[in-house]
Amino acid sequence: MYQYDKFTLIDLLNSISSSNPVPGGGSVSAFLLAFSGALVSKVCNVTRGTIIQDNLINSAKLIEGSIILAGKDALGYNRVVKAYRDKVGLDDALYEASLAPLKVAEEGLDFVEITLDTIRRGNPNARTDAIIASLLALLASQGGILNAGVNLKEMAESTLKKNLIIRYDELCNRYLIKEAEVKIELNSFLNYIDKSL
Repeated sequence: MYQYDKFTLIDLLNSISSSNPVPGGGSVSAFLLAFSGALVSKVCNVTRGTIIQDNLINSAKLIEGSIILAGKDALGYNRVVKAYRDKVGLDDALYEASLAPLKVAEEGLDFVEITLDTIRRGNPNARTDAIIASLLALLASQGGILNAGVNLKEMAESTLKKNLIIRYDELCNRYLIKEAEVKIELNSFLNYIDKSL
């Protein structure tokens, strides 16, 4: 397992920018989700009282889980490469490699709801942090959907593939709904800024 929780930020960026195939876009999508969680935690920590305490708890879980998903995504990619090289077990490897990005997409879309709640109920002085958290969670979800789609495209027709495609399609539909909700908050804030200039 890749232990990305042991990396410094500089180590992580150097690893991403290297010629090594992992971590790639799938893992980076999971890291974006972790950054989204960190920003929501920040807003919760500067909001008086315990009004959004549940959001703080959910953020901590998301950060930890996202780092694990980044490692699982890297492992999944390596399994696919090995299956192509060995010419055996490709569909199983593609199936396994689809699970982490689908989970990133699901977690991201679930977390968008928490970011939106944080925008509305969190400290107004940290509203930009909460909006950026929404955008990051949305982008992480989109990355998960893209990476899962690439794997699904390569799989042979099977019941497993059909089940994953149902899940994939549901995530695509949810993404469009959440994207519209985030845009409303973003546009509202941009209008507020424009009126203040």
